[in-house]
Amino acid sequence: MHERLIVALTSALLVLGATGVAAQDEPTPDEGAIADEAAQLAVFTPPPSLSDRPLGVHSVECLPGYAPRTGGVEGEDFSCGVLTVPQDWEQPDGGKLDLGFSVVHATGDEPATGALAFLAGGPGSSAVLTTDPGRYAALLDQRDLVLMDIRGAGLSQRLGWEECLVLALQNDAPAADIEALREAAIDPFSEDSAARPFSELDLATLNPICAGQFRSQGLDLDEFSTANNARDVAELIKALGYESLDIHSTSYGTRLAMTLMDDLPGYPEPPRLRSVILDSAFPPSAYLVRSLVRSDHDC
Repeated sequence: MHERLIVALTSALLVLGATGVAAQDEPTPDEGAIADEAAQLAVFTPPPSLSDRPLGVHSVECLPGYAPRTGGVEGEDFSCGVLTVPQDWEQPDGGKLDLGFSVVHATGDEPATGALAFLAGGPGSSAVLTTDPGRYAALLDQRDLVLMDIRGAGLSQRLGWEECLVLALQNDAPAADIEALREAAIDPFSEDSAARPFSELDLATLNPICAGQFRSQGLDLDEFSTANNARDVAELIKALGYESLDIHSTSYGTRLAMTLMDDLPGYPEPPRLRSVILDSAFPPSAYLVRSLVRSDHDC
C-alpha cells in the first residue's frame, strides 16, 4: 500500500476517527452517490478540521499494529498522543489544531531528563510512521525518542489531494473540480492506484481548489509554516516535561531545526537545546519553489 494512503488511513484511526456525511432528506440518486462516496473516502482520509480539545498534551491509544520497537508494549516501551496547539501562536484563544506524536521510551533504569527528537524531511514525511527507532539503539538506553508530525503532514491535519477530494464532495464542489481531484488523489479502493508525479498534475488548477476547501474548514493556511512547526516542537518537549532537547534532522527537518535554533530564545520558558545534527542540510536561504526549474535543468 502506498505510503500516502498508509499515512492517511492511520491518521483517520489515530487523531480524527472516521468522518461521515450527514444524511439529507430524500436525496436524488446523484446526491446519494456523492454522499456515499464522500463517506466511504472519509473513513480512509478524514478531512482536516479545527480541534475542540483543550490546549496541551492528550494521551491516545496507538494505532493497531503500531510498534516502533520490536516486541514493545504500549504504555511501557512506547506511547502515543496528540498535542493540541493554537493555529496561530499569537492568538492562543483562536482556532486549535491537533498534532500527532509518539514517544519511544528509554530502556535504561535511570533515563536522562532530556529527550531526542527526530525531525523528518519532505516537508510531508511522517516522522511517527516512517522512523525506525533501531537507528538510535545506542542512545535509547538513556533518552526517550520523540516523534512528531508537523502541521499538514502525517497524523497532523494532513493536507493531501485525498482529504481535499472528500471536502469537495461534501461541499458540492463543481464537477470539474471533483474530476480534477479524482485524477490527483489515490483511490483507496483500487490496488493499482498510485500517486502521480507533480509534473503530471495541473497544479495551477488543483492548488486554488484545495486552498478553498481547506479554508472552508476554518484552517488558515498561512499558519502552516516552518516558524509554527518549530514552536510546536519546542512546546511538545516542554509539555512532556523534558528539561532539554537533542535533535537529529534530515532534509526539510534541518530547516526546521535551524529555525528552532534561531527562535528558541524567544519562546516562553523553552527547553534547553543540547545538540543538533543537520543531515542533508536545507538552509532557510534556499528558496525551493524558485529553484525547481533550474534544478531540473542543471541535472
